[in-house]
Amino acid sequence: MKIAALAFGGLTAFVSMQSTATDDYNRTINAVGVQSTSAYVQFKEGFSGSCAFSSIYPGSLETQATKAMLATLLSARSPGGKVSHIAYTTGSDGFCTANQVEVQ
Repeated sequence: MKIAALAFGGLTAFVSMQSTATDDYNRTINAVGVQSTSAYVQFKEGFSGSCAFSSIYPGSLETQATKAMLATLLSARSPGGKVSHIAYTTGSDGFCTANQVEVQ
């Protein structure tokens, strides 16, 4: 039983090191772009988490969910628009992937 508990604890610690969930609020978009099949967003205020290339990636443009997220981000580029909330995970490679986006 102790071995199983130790193994589970070690596995939990390993998995928690693989990705970190972060939420940022009230961000102003500095740049939105596309590179190959991936979109990205950068904010003037930066991020709470540490993201590679100072960018958050909504995912592959081959999915409808990513296209919807990109359209939502683009709507925040209008005058006075802000991203009121963005939730993302930071992988062990330092890349940040968006899970949720809300705009004002």
